[in-house]
Amino acid sequence: MSDLRVLLPVVMASALTGCGAAPPSNALSVLEVDSSGVSVMTVQGSIDALPRWTIDSMPTFQVRGDEAPFLSDVGEVAVGSDGRLIVEDNQAAEVWVFEPSTDPLALGSRGDGPGEFRNVASITVGRADSIFVFDRRQARMTVFHSAGTLSEVIDLPRGVEGEGTFLVSAWPVGDHVLLQSIRFSEPADLTTGMRLGSPESTLRLADRAGRPSDQVARFGAGLTLINQRFDGRSPFSADPSIAVRDTLLVHGRGAGYTLEHRSPDLRLRRSTRWPGRRRLLTPDEVDYERSVVEARFTSAGRAQPERIEALLDAMFAPEVVPDELPALGPIRIDDIGRVWVQAFRLGTATWQQEHAWHVLDPTGRPLARLVLPPETRLAAVHDDHVVLVSRDALEVQQIGVYAVNRSSGR
Repeated sequence: MSDLRVLLPVVMASALTGCGAAPPSNALSVLEVDSSGVSVMTVQGSIDALPRWTIDSMPTFQVRGDEAPFLSDVGEVAVGSDGRLIVEDNQAAEVWVFEPSTDPLALGSRGDGPGEFRNVASITVGRADSIFVFDRRQARMTVFHSAGTLSEVIDLPRGVEGEGTFLVSAWPVGDHVLLQSIRFSEPADLTTGMRLGSPESTLRLADRAGRPSDQVARFGAGLTLINQRFDGRSPFSADPSIAVRDTLLVHGRGAGYTLEHRSPDLRLRRSTRWPGRRRLLTPDEVDYERSVVEARFTSAGRAQPERIEALLDAMFAPEVVPDELPALGPIRIDDIGRVWVQAFRLGTATWQQEHAWHVLDPTGRPLARLVLPPETRLAAVHDDHVVLVSRDALEVQQIGVYAVNRSSGR
């Protein structure tokens, strides 16, 4: 049974000229319905109606790739309660801890032993600033004390959902581990090593010994093309985005704008939908994205031209390119439960375009928008600060922590 609870215009206070003034034509409205205990919110209007937040021009803390330990390919980033950065160097398979006025601390390096990594898929800061590092290739969670010493290693089941399923990520949730698996109906292409399909994604809780429980949530994803190691995908893949923090997990379906908020026991608590965020993908955008990916493959020099051409043909085949531009990119959750959502971004292979994020308050209502400059990637959010990864003119990678200015401008 559904009950209509509220119809709320979301506008800036300065836009109202009097008690009887009507909302401006570009205002957002939120229709909230209670459906069997689940709050379902539907947003109507343009993201441009939201107040625009900005960031400071200079970082409060910065890590440069041309200084020890010489980071070459920053991957996952997490932030401790004291603001220190936990950073994965994807190319070196290393994890480092950075904080002002102290030397970098190495947590682990490439290898198969305890405290060593092959393919880090997530880094999470848990209770008492303990650090959880999930290695996808080794299917295990490595836990470090806040001081950087090894605490425990948790082996996780690779095919927890049965034959044809793959464990792609894991996070700590209270005293449990949350497992994300996906299932493909089609085998990998022998030439390109890519899998194509609309996979089912499964979230399941396991105990700290890695034993899966019966607490599970399943949802479909949009069309996805991904390689066998699950660390490379089509630019238009609409696979789910998931963020986990403390007692909240949020997942979004990339094919359309739907965010689902769940409690630690995986019960659905609320959902936010934004139909207006969907639009058709244009041929020019497809051509642009192909040129960007081709330039990245060529500059990397890791494959022969014939191999690059085969990969491009697979990634941009008519059956792979969707009709609609995926609505969602990555999701982040900050310290107070606000959800930061990136609108799908073209040119992700080289970060050539500016990118828009919108922020939802802890109840799921749109709160603000933040437009970040080209050549940057938002890696984490912490205490009204964003952590951006970028490269300078000499291609030196750097990580900067920037304060967010919560103004009401547009």
